[in-house]
Amino acid sequence: MKGKATLSGKVPAGLDCTWSFNELISREPGIAPPRDLAAAGLDVRKGWRSAWGRTAEGDAYLRTLRHWLVKLSPDGAFRISGVPPGEYDLAIAVYEKPSGSLGDPLAQRVVPVTVTAADAARGNLIFRKSA
Repeated sequence: MKGKATLSGKVPAGLDCTWSFNELISREPGIAPPRDLAAAGLDVRKGWRSAWGRTAEGDAYLRTLRHWLVKLSPDGAFRISGVPPGEYDLAIAVYEKPSGSLGDPLAQRVVPVTVTAADAARGNLIFRKSA
């Protein structure tokens, strides 16, 4: 799967999308989460929520799911290998180049993505979406 994340709205000049944290997350259940995580109501089949990644429970839940870390090039282009057919969420968070620790993201979005059997057989899905 390859694509390019483009920012819309007021984009700072010279923004480098390398300073981002991005994941492709399968909407298929992974291993059964521990009981306390299941009780928290986390259910990826209803879509990934970026806020989950900011909690210990959400981070633990993510580790039960099939997911890929996605590195953006400075212009936002990316390539992800080995993605089978299925339903996914692409979670993107782009930051300014930090002068210390990362602050709040300049842009973030969770985008639903469908990879068909034909896309997987072809070995190529071109994805375009603005963040």
